[in-house]
Amino acid sequence: MKKMPDTLLGEFLEIRGNRYLAADGYGKMLEYGSEKIVLEGKRLTLTVRGKRLKMHYMSGDRIGIDGIIRGVDYEPTHT
Repeated sequence: MKKMPDTLLGEFLEIRGNRYLAADGYGKMLEYGSEKIVLEGKRLTLTVRGKRLKMHYMSGDRIGIDGIIRGVDYEPTHT
């Protein structure tokens, strides 16, 4: 059996322009607001900053965010 690459087992992020972000592997939402959304994954904490941010969908550890995205920051998750 082949081992899957680590990139498929951890967090994954897709950004389309500055209006849409899709994230996989972030199962816990730490903060939710129209200007800041913070998500926690196994290895990284993701902070999305912008204006009029809102959840487009959330299913398991997948989330889609709409709005005007001004910045994305990563920090190691402390467990």
